[in-house]
Amino acid sequence: MFSHPFGSLTSNGSGAIKNGTLELIKEHKELRCGIVPKELLPESSDKALYSLDADFCSAVAASATHNARDSVRFVHVDDSFDGFERLAKGEIDVFAGARVHIDHDLLEPKLGVGFSFSQPYFYQSHEGSTSDSKTRALATRQDDPQWSDFVYWVVASTFYAEKENISREMSYEKKKMPLVYLFGKEYRRMFRDAILAVGNYGEIYARNVTATIPRGGRNLNNAISFGPQHFPIPFF
Repeated sequence: MFSHPFGSLTSNGSGAIKNGTLELIKEHKELRCGIVPKELLPESSDKALYSLDADFCSAVAASATHNARDSVRFVHVDDSFDGFERLAKGEIDVFAGARVHIDHDLLEPKLGVGFSFSQPYFYQSHEGSTSDSKTRALATRQDDPQWSDFVYWVVASTFYAEKENISREMSYEKKKMPLVYLFGKEYRRMFRDAILAVGNYGEIYARNVTATIPRGGRNLNNAISFGPQHFPIPFF
């Protein structure tokens, strides 16, 4: 897990595009988050990850609505395919806990459409393997790149906040999260709203997962200090 540099955030964007997901969320004042309910998850570790998924939906909802409370509606889906199918149909705005897979990015075989993904916010290694892992991320429709970018950077902001020791418990004045103008002036506090709602990544992980899955491995933030910069296959 890596908190990569944001680059320039001061360029003035045009705001939410007409009839785009961000504009519709603004009108409805809520984010529709698809999520597999706890009772359908097979293992106790997966059940713990439900709350992790939910927190990342809450972070995006707070950033998109400027409201840290009552701004997300959780829509229960039966399984991963049902989540992607509802996302493709526009019944949900984001699918939480999605497994990042190149087939889903380019063209999901059964649905015939592609999806975009945030940075993974959890890596679950298979027992006895250090290289094969399941990832969890937020998935969005590929036909709305503005919304996909918005979701991607909200997730990334939680990693940045942890690296910079910016926590939820700090006073608002001390939360030195950068202002963002790329999505228009209205969303300039999107990073600050996300951290105000759920905290940095370390806080999110500790609150939801540590008791069941102690943090380590690829779930550590910027654990490797030196070495070349790696560029993953882009999921856009």
